[in-house]
Amino acid sequence: MLSSLKVADSQGEVTLDDRLVSVTFLSHIWQKKAEFISKSIQGVGEAILNILKRGARDLRQTLTIVSIELMFRLLESFAAERG
Repeated sequence: MLSSLKVADSQGEVTLDDRLVSVTFLSHIWQKKAEFISKSIQGVGEAILNILKRGARDLRQTLTIVSIELMFRLLESFAAERG
């Protein structure tokens, strides 16, 4: 999980495809295992959200669209859990 965070957060060291895969992987893990994420490592949820926010402002349109879509999926999932 920590290596995926590093790959997703890197700016120019890895390819766009690797960043997309890492961001998608992290958001799916958070969506499916939210309680594991909150208990396992402090601040991982916030780190994933910050990575998605930066991805939404990236110059590459693909990363921007994927990041926004993943944030909406997380929002939908967390809202369904509470509702």
